[in-house]
Amino acid sequence: MRRYRVEYTERAIDDIDQIRQWIARDSPERARMFVRQLLDLAGSLDLMPERCPAIPGRPLSDRRLIYRDYLILFRIEAEAVAILRVLHGGRDWQGMA
Repeated sequence: MRRYRVEYTERAIDDIDQIRQWIARDSPERARMFVRQLLDLAGSLDLMPERCPAIPGRPLSDRRLIYRDYLILFRIEAEAVAILRVLHGGRDWQGMA
């Protein structure tokens, strides 16, 4: 079975840090746990990233994975899965990836 490297863009890292900060306002422990679970799920894209739906109106390589109320937007590349953004699903995210 083919394995991909999972890489994060700086925008995605910033998104995750902002999410962590927002949740930590109420509970630092919950923020750590939430981010750990989010990163574990994103890390699972190393195997079969094609299992996730394509983003409408974008190239077939651009996909999304849902974690609770958040969207992990990523691109399947030759040897890697690039995590592009991590955004709240309630945002107008279509043009943000």
